[in-house]
Amino acid sequence: MQKTAKTFLLEAFSIYNKNKKILILILVSPLVLMFLSELGIKLVRGNSSPIMVILFVLLVLVYVTAIFLTILSQIATIDAIHKIDQNQPVDLKTQYKISLPLFSPFILLGIITALSAFGSIFLLITPLVYIAYSLAVFVLVIEGKRGLNAIIGSYSLVKGRMFDVFGKLFFLVFLSLLVYVVIGLITSPILNSYQGVALANAKTIISWVTQLIGLCLITPISYLYMFGMYKDLKLTASTVETDEKKLKTWLKAFICIAIIAIISIVIGIILLINSEFFKDFMISLNLKN
Repeated sequence: MQKTAKTFLLEAFSIYNKNKKILILILVSPLVLMFLSELGIKLVRGNSSPIMVILFVLLVLVYVTAIFLTILSQIATIDAIHKIDQNQPVDLKTQYKISLPLFSPFILLGIITALSAFGSIFLLITPLVYIAYSLAVFVLVIEGKRGLNAIIGSYSLVKGRMFDVFGKLFFLVFLSLLVYVVIGLITSPILNSYQGVALANAKTIISWVTQLIGLCLITPISYLYMFGMYKDLKLTASTVETDEKKLKTWLKAFICIAIIAIISIVIGIILLINSEFFKDFMISLNLKN
């Protein structure tokens, strides 16, 4: 018997309360590095002295590294949750070390997912595709399946239970959005009390605080919730084998449609920009201004 969304959420909170220190540490570490490097970049920007230029370059490199670590933190968190479920020890350094070989497959999976989802738009089945792909990253990190195989693994789990999975995912997304709406309602009056430079600084601070809340609470709870779904679906998966060859053909077709569409859009934009109609339109717009 499958668990309810409420059960997944309660279990996620229970595991989070017992392991929040390591989960927060994994997710927040890159954010702290990004915040410090961004702050440093703002302070030294515009200073043309050789030392400051070198410092600026170094800070940019640190910022890029922080982005890289942010991606790794997603992989590290999923692996950490799996280890916690298996009662295995988890530490920060080991998690990032384990995540490093999965960086390229993680990015590739993201590209494949984005392209095939975009391609499915033209066949009006995008929501179903997103549901089918929803657990692909768990299949990648936990089972070691990559690329199309990770997507096939995810589809095999949700097959025959699309609407049930959709309902549970919708519940999670709704609660996550609700938290951000509450944050928005709290911070809106604060922002209204500032103007000019003070307003820009207040927006920056609130943006960082919002990200911190997301990484400390929403992201780990979401991953724990979805891991619960993944684990439950693994136990109750359909015994009917997935036609992998047919599914791969469909996925490749979606990707090809997406690539053709993107190329067509780019060519269309180039042709439009170089057309007489566009040039005349821009001239008339400049005359009005």
